[in-house]
Formats: sequence, C-alpha cells, structure tokens
Amino acid sequence: MSHNHELTRLLPASSDETKFLNRFRSYLVSSSIVIIIIFLLVIRYMYGDVSGGQTPSFVSWEGGAATARRENDIIRPGSIFSDTRGVPINAHGGGFLFHGGTYYWYGEIKSGPTYLPASNAEWGGSRVDLVGISCYASSDLLNWEHRGNVLPASDDPDDDLYRDNVAERPKVAYNDRTGKFVMWLHVDGADYARARCGVATSDRPEGPFRYVGSFRPNGQMARDLTVFVDDEFDDDGGGKKAYLLVSSEDNASIHASELTDDYTNTTGNYTRIFVGNFTEAPSVFKRRGRYYFIGSGCTAWRPNPARSAVSSSSILVATTTNGGRNAG
Repeated sequence: MSHNHELTRLLPASSDETKFLNRFRSYLVSSSIVIIIIFLLVIRYMYGDVSGGQTPSFVSWEGGAATARRENDIIRPGSIFSDTRGVPINAHGGGFLFHGGTYYWYGEIKSGPTYLPASNAEWGGSRVDLVGISCYASSDLLNWEHRGNVLPASDDPDDDLYRDNVAERPKVAYNDRTGKFVMWLHVDGADYARARCGVATSDRPEGPFRYVGSFRPNGQMARDLTVFVDDEFDDDGGGKKAYLLVSSEDNASIHASELTDDYTNTTGNYTRIFVGNFTEAPSVFKRRGRYYFIGSGCTAWRPNPARSAVSSSSILVATTTNGGRNAG
C-alpha cells in the first residue's frame, strides 16, 4: 500500500503581517528588559550591592521591612568592609577583645562633617563631633554584627564625653577577678591639650558601659593608648596582670604602666620607653614568651613607616628591632 504525503508550502507573509510581527518582537524584547530591571532593583533593595566578596544569606523582617543578612567570604583590603546589615563598619581607632568564643570590635563612631579647629591647624588635627563608641561581634573575623553604641556621647558641656570633646582609641579588657569588662580610651578636648585617659566598665562585652572618669596616669600626659593583658597571673594567682601603654610627654615617649588588680587605675609602677622617638598608635602582643611592640611616627593622619621592638623579659622593657629605641 502506498501513501501520498502532501507537503504544505509556507507562503511569504504579507507586508502588514511583517510589520505586526516586528512590533510584537520589539514589545517582547522591551518587556523582558523592563522585567529584568525590576527584578534587579528588587534584589538590590532586599540585599544591597552583593559585590565585593559579600553574598546574601537570608532575609528577615524587622519593623515590618525586609532586611538582609549579608555574609563576607573574604576580606578585601582597600574596599568598604560592611557588617551583616550591609552597612559600612563604623569603628575607627579600634580595639579587639576575644571572649567566650566571640571576637568584639570596639571603635570610634565617625559621622557628621569633618572640620579643622583653628587650634589644630598647625598640625592638621581635623575631627568630627563625638558620637560614641561602637561595638561589633563576630565568630570568624569576617562577618560582624552591629551591637550598638555602647558608650554614647553626652549633651553635658562639663562631661568628658561631651560631643565637642575627643574620645578615641577604645580598648577593652576582661578582668578575671571582678568579672567586669574595662574600657580604656583617650579622652581630650578638641585641641588635644587635656591628654587624659578615660575608664568605663560593663558587666557584658556588648555593654552598655558606665563611664567612671578620667585622669593622667602617674600624673603624666596620655594620648594614643593600648591595653595588654598578659597570660601570666599575679603573684597570688588571683588574676592576670594587665598593662597600659600610652603616648606621653607630648608624644615624645611611650609610658608602659602596670594596672591595678581591677584594671581601672595604674599602680605607679611604670617605665619610659622609646624616649625622644615620638611614637603613637601603640600595639602589643606576646608570642612564645616574647613581647612585641608596634607603633607609628607622629604625622597626624598622614601615613608613615611602622616601628617595632621586642622584649624577652617584661612588657616594661623593650629592645629595639626596627625603628625604635631602647627603654629610657
């Protein structure tokens, strides 16, 4: 049996049909582009900019609005470092504390206009008004949750923390004896003439901190500072020894002081190191029984080469390794 297959011939479309098809294709293309743009805008609204090593993890609802938790998978030097809200981290001149498996980052909140007081024009000491000290928490040093302003500025002109004053370089240490978290910071006037240390305490690492007051350690000037808690215990074994290092003598020297058992004052036992070397931004760590110091020169906000020193015996004694000077 044979079957006849009839082939259907496609006829060319008329000019009206061609115009209609072309318009329909253009409409589809335009609609697709609009839909894609709307989709991208929705994603950006929910997650923010997901470039720069940050990826959205999940969306939660706070106050009736969608907020996205963002996760960093890498630290990218030179780029904006955002917290889990996608907001740039605001914790300048910061210090870190590791406690209970969590890292805490404390720093100055810098917001508002930057200006140069006439009293600071000679050395370029620009500033912004005081807002307070921020706190962030992380389990991996990559993703930081904002815990708020843990030591807010004051509206009282007589208060150290008045908005026209300076509160910077916050450092927090946990005291085994008292169970308190102790914050040390440089407090000053806008012209940096007071040169004092401020102390605040809290029952929790994320605050709030209660401001105790300010003073000059050992009666000496104090500006840039750091606090170091040794891994060695006091003579009675009741707690770990802690030390305060400050830029003193108009920044010409570093003063290293032993702290009291509660970490809120100095004992009077201190030494002058890097005498005449004009060192700021002190930082100390210990590795394999040796104490290492890193600091900078005094060039206001302009960069300069770091300098370092090492001691094999005590935090109160330093030996030059790079750009520093022996204890004086």
